[in-house]
Amino acid sequence: MIRKQYKIRISHNRIHMYLKAQGLAQENQKKQKRRKWVRYEREHGLSAGHIDWHEVDGNGIKACVILDDASRMVLAGGEFKAINTENSKLVIDQLVEKY
Repeated sequence: MIRKQYKIRISHNRIHMYLKAQGLAQENQKKQKRRKWVRYEREHGLSAGHIDWHEVDGNGIKACVILDDASRMVLAGGEFKAINTENSKLVIDQLVEKY
């Protein structure tokens, strides 16, 4: 409602902190415990990764990067005019040569 009516962006966490300070909200104990499984959490680097394609600034250039899921580090990447299998293979070859 605040965003729609007043055009002000306030994060949900900040609103919740304010409501807790005023005694209008409380912590949910079920949400305080550590989750048994966390997305992209790996014990060892290079045990899993994934490829992302991204359009750069709307000028027709696309970037392809391979990310390590453990560290979120960019392992290999390149800029191309088209998103296709051949360009993905070039980035994978770059990764194999580097590591």
